[in-house]
Amino acid sequence: MRAVRALEGVPESKLEKIGTRNAQVLVRLPERERKSDEWINKAAKLPERELRAEVDALIEGKTQMAKEKFRFWGEPVPESVAEKLDEMMIKIGRVLQVDTSERPGRITALEALAATILITPEEQLKIEIEGM
Repeated sequence: MRAVRALEGVPESKLEKIGTRNAQVLVRLPERERKSDEWINKAAKLPERELRAEVDALIEGKTQMAKEKFRFWGEPVPESVAEKLDEMMIKIGRVLQVDTSERPGRITALEALAATILITPEEQLKIEIEGM
């Protein structure tokens, strides 16, 4: 569904040639590029793995950041804790002006929270958490 919205305006005849998986890969590109004839044609011709590699290369070239491997990080928590975590993500999302309902925004928010904790001296954290 997200891929369909992200490719809005691309003729249906072209979308049919792309396939769902390649459409999802194109979503990672900026709007102008993902809707360009060049990328639509690549998505229609290339297998998903090759298209993903080309998209990764373009993103790495633009951002100068190599793609990192992902690993799952999470724990089941009580509902009351989950509610506080949801509120935390919404708040940091507002501060950073990112959409934490989408994965990239959540990753950005978690990275910022981790950086904040890591640069804050432990004694200061104790004071903030324990109220000393």
